[in-house]
Amino acid sequence: MAEEKQPIEMNLPGGSSLSDWTDQFTEPLRKELYAKSIALWIVVMAFTSITLALLGGYILIYRSTPENAKVVIEGAVIPLLEKTATFFTTVFSPLLAFILGYYFGQRQAQRRRSD
Repeated sequence: MAEEKQPIEMNLPGGSSLSDWTDQFTEPLRKELYAKSIALWIVVMAFTSITLALLGGYILIYRSTPENAKVVIEGAVIPLLEKTATFFTTVFSPLLAFILGYYFGQRQAQRRRSD
């Protein structure tokens, strides 16, 4: 036979209930998950934009004739790669630095509170 489980009684400070304490635990978790999802979307957007730019350059090389390949590479593909690198460092680097700084700053603050 299975024994009936007895409820556990807890004496919380200030006569508060357990539901009052859950907000203190779930709010930082919500913020961390939100920051994580934003960082993930920024990484996905960066990866997608760079992949599409590089894919476009390779398709351009593939469709060119062997005689024009050097001209196409020097005139279109190399500038495309340079502009892609400039675009990535200009747009996505500050965003990633901000999100990662916020994320690790929150982690550091949580560690300080727990110590």
